[in-house]
Amino acid sequence: MRPSRSFLLGTLLLAGLLLVAGCGYRLAGQGTSLPGGVKSLYIASFANKTAEPFLDTAISNALSRRFNRSRNLRVVAEENQAEAVLSGAVVGYSSRPLSYDRQDRVREYRSKMKVEGRLTSVSDGRILWQGSVGWQEDYAASDNLALQEDRERAAVEVLVERLADELYYRLMDDF
Repeated sequence: MRPSRSFLLGTLLLAGLLLVAGCGYRLAGQGTSLPGGVKSLYIASFANKTAEPFLDTAISNALSRRFNRSRNLRVVAEENQAEAVLSGAVVGYSSRPLSYDRQDRVREYRSKMKVEGRLTSVSDGRILWQGSVGWQEDYAASDNLALQEDRERAAVEVLVERLADELYYRLMDDF
């Protein structure tokens, strides 16, 4: 038995409506505003609660670069010009051996970093969002100490950029 013409038309119409409506779903990272509809943001200098120097500056700079690329948000230079303040801290950093060769020498390292963030309303001090993100990056070991340090620095650069992206997406998606 063949389905009726009206059944097929109804099914196609329903499928088209669902496609257009999207059923309320959207891709991650597609949010267009911060929680509370915030349109202007001040990014405070993040704290560094680790023994690794300069991570606070690195993450603060990466966050500024990331949020400045947003078309729907204005990053301001002074807290009193903002609707909200993004603050936080680097709360964890480690770089440890990941793999070894047959002579028991380190072949690869893994650096891990964790950052906590908080978005606070300037007008009433209310916390609009709070959360943490973490990431890890692997890099090759070297017998040359200068090269080893360069590789770790490069891994840290990747980490802070990735963590800035993660914080941005979480905030914009209010997740």
